[in-house]
Amino acid sequence: CSVAMGPALEGMSIECGMRAETGAVDRIWMEDEKILFHTIGESAPAGLCGSGMIDAVRLLVEEKIITPAGRMISGMVTLTDEGKKFQLIHTDGNDAGIYISQNDIRNLQLAKGAVCSGIMLLLESAGIKISDVKKIYLAGALGYYGNAESLFQTGFLPGPWREKIFKAGNTALTGAELIMLSATMRQRAEEISRNIHHLDLVSHHRFHDLFVRFMSFSQSTWHK
Repeated sequence: CSVAMGPALEGMSIECGMRAETGAVDRIWMEDEKILFHTIGESAPAGLCGSGMIDAVRLLVEEKIITPAGRMISGMVTLTDEGKKFQLIHTDGNDAGIYISQNDIRNLQLAKGAVCSGIMLLLESAGIKISDVKKIYLAGALGYYGNAESLFQTGFLPGPWREKIFKAGNTALTGAELIMLSATMRQRAEEISRNIHHLDLVSHHRFHDLFVRFMSFSQSTWHK
């Protein structure tokens, strides 16, 4: 199955969002009551990519600046004509700097609700429990740059998978190389494709209820 997670994590629906490229803030953490960050390419911060966005939300939840339900606490954020915002990073020559807005958080919640519902329904369809899963491969930019612990702290992934994460890198490119260079791997790919069953999430009778439930930034949603 697949879910529409990309727009929230590739910057398309995030006000200070951008792809995981030079200048993107890919990690955010708190140290000595100061917000620190790292950018791809060690260059000046230009925006937030998906991993930085998830780190930011984790930090704001831990600091009780937003609730697990995703609501920004009014006394701790800036109120603007566009809504609530929290300043993460001040940048030279840019008064707005890099911030996260209430709307950004809602968009990330939509992505989280979708991906977690997809995981749950896929497991149920295959008759597999969370504890049965042996390995979780994180691919793409999020898998490469992301802090897996932030995915657990914000409830994107269930806690029992903490020690089962493997960062797989650019699996699309690697797969393309393998099937071009190896007849055996090409045959294996064809076998896999013939045995795939598609799970249509939108038409599933439980999808909507699970979607709403998993919008919370909490591990407890996996145990209901």
